[in-house]
Amino acid sequence: MNTLIKIFPFLLLLSPLFPQQLYENQIIPFDGRENDWFGSAVAVSDSFLFISSLRYSNQIENAVYVYRWRGNNIEFAYKIHPSDGQPGISGSLFGADLLYSDGQLFVGAQNRSINNIPIGAVYLFEYENYVWVEKQIIIPPEPHEFNGKFSNSLSKRNDNLLIGASRYNYGNYRSGKVFLYKFINGEYELYQEFAPHDGKDDQFYGSSLVIKENVIFICSQNDSTSSGFGSGSVYSYLKEDSIWTFDKKYLPEPNSELLGYGSSIAMNDDHVFIGTADNFYYNKPGKVYIYKYPTPSVDPPYQIIESGDNYSDDRFGISVFAKGDSLLVGAISGTVKNSKPGAVYFFVNEGGMWKKKIKIFPSDGHDGDWFGIISIITDEKIIIGAPLSFENEIDMGKVYLYTPYPLGINEEEIIGVDEFYLSQNYPNPFNPTTIIDFYIPKEGEIKIRLYDIAGREIRTIMDETKYPGQYKVELDLNGMPTGVYFYRVEYIYEEDYKIYRSVITKKAVLIK
Repeated sequence: MNTLIKIFPFLLLLSPLFPQQLYENQIIPFDGRENDWFGSAVAVSDSFLFISSLRYSNQIENAVYVYRWRGNNIEFAYKIHPSDGQPGISGSLFGADLLYSDGQLFVGAQNRSINNIPIGAVYLFEYENYVWVEKQIIIPPEPHEFNGKFSNSLSKRNDNLLIGASRYNYGNYRSGKVFLYKFINGEYELYQEFAPHDGKDDQFYGSSLVIKENVIFICSQNDSTSSGFGSGSVYSYLKEDSIWTFDKKYLPEPNSELLGYGSSIAMNDDHVFIGTADNFYYNKPGKVYIYKYPTPSVDPPYQIIESGDNYSDDRFGISVFAKGDSLLVGAISGTVKNSKPGAVYFFVNEGGMWKKKIKIFPSDGHDGDWFGIISIITDEKIIIGAPLSFENEIDMGKVYLYTPYPLGINEEEIIGVDEFYLSQNYPNPFNPTTIIDFYIPKEGEIKIRLYDIAGREIRTIMDETKYPGQYKVELDLNGMPTGVYFYRVEYIYEEDYKIYRSVITKKAVLIK
């Protein structure tokens, strides 16, 4: 289970927010393969780092990797799979978006199918007994839309969860919709739906969004407006009593064809940041529009920022992340010397104006790494995803961490989790094979037995001694009848002259 972290000193002039020198740390999946898209989405809490792997190379195994922060150390813990993982052209795309908020982890799966129709879903996890436990699968209301992309964007504030579906039908148009859910009696329930009042086909309403206490911003990055074909737009809604109502529509300046205004959005207490992404077609450097919040509807942005590199295809603004007086802007085609691995630009609010402080780029970048597709800043870390980056000539993806100290490792190997862990088998339901995934922290005896719904033992799947690590076991029920089965994993190990035994049982559903 040799997940790898590489460390490089990296000089950044971010004082006083960061010291003069930061260290570049690379997180690389221990089981990475071609086209895994590891790092396509990232979320962070005080104790955990979550990284998605869309696994285009193995459509069944869409997963979220969980890492633990332990002071100046980071440890791989285990992988989260959906309880109903689905194979297919690209699986359920479990992990297409990630959001951590208020002790809850939300995982978007925009291709999850219902009756073989890709609809999308959001999985809710909460931390219990040392593992993240699936609590709810949130699906959109009927009628379900084919490839509606439900969960392509997520935002949360208090008990309100906002979910984008940028390809949903509304009326006569495939304009996109957004759904607002409220946390009531331990579950999220649909509360309100949003759709553009001036909808049109393929405007991608809900491509990005953000919710605050009394305002919602919903981006429509491909909207054709008076500013130009495909210029993009952003709709704002204000809360009146308990209902959100349309307020105004933000547009870029005229002659902004194919700009993609609204490809990303972020807010702090005083500002709204609206990024662009389609400047590859626009043939001009990307931009981020900054508005003071709240602002009258007639106000133009009080500042527009660019990378300053004057490269026409940089896609500056494809991602934005704001925290206090700090702003990260991703540019996945940003240039470094003679290549285009991508870059992230760090801005600081000084005297009311946002000023660029540094350009961050990977030490080992290649053309098309997509470094900067997602970026997050914490008090002491900058976390950047690069889902198309290479390791040993394999484009599995990476996540880069920039810290004021090297992360603790042992000869480039992350220490494993210190608890026995068994994931839900995937896919589930299945026909006729499924995967059982477990992790043991110490050498011990593993016994895996299969039972039918009446509790009768059917077979022993494994009975052998295993070294510490993560293991996958294929369960093949070819020839068995449709029904509910149970697999029981028993782990026995010795420590300090004492024998310890742990048993976990989970349900598997065979459907033919």
